[in-house]
Amino acid sequence: DVNSRKCLNRFVDEGSLYGLSIATSRNGQYVACGSNCGVVNIYNQDSCLQETNPKPIKAIMNLVTGVTSLTFNPTTEILAIASEKMKEAVRLVAPLLRLLKRLFEVQLSHKRSLS
Repeated sequence: DVNSRKCLNRFVDEGSLYGLSIATSRNGQYVACGSNCGVVNIYNQDSCLQETNPKPIKAIMNLVTGVTSLTFNPTTEILAIASEKMKEAVRLVAPLLRLLKRLFEVQLSHKRSLS
């Protein structure tokens, strides 16, 4: 709780040696945790506040380097995951979690052809 400066709960990110990034959805539904090995676990936010070992609702394993950046779009429809360790290591994921990478690859190809 930010106002009282108290920790409400601590939880372990399943399978992570150490975390590099964390994001919460604006609607309070999801917490995403990015690890050093490229895995992003998505949790139900309520389970993170109540349990010490919550189970992720989805594990995204599309990056091979540490996930240094995570952000949900304002409507929680898309989660952007990225790694600064590798060029073009960016993925867009829908929380009910189909990879939108193909759309992004088409946009990158178009951008390169304009350069």
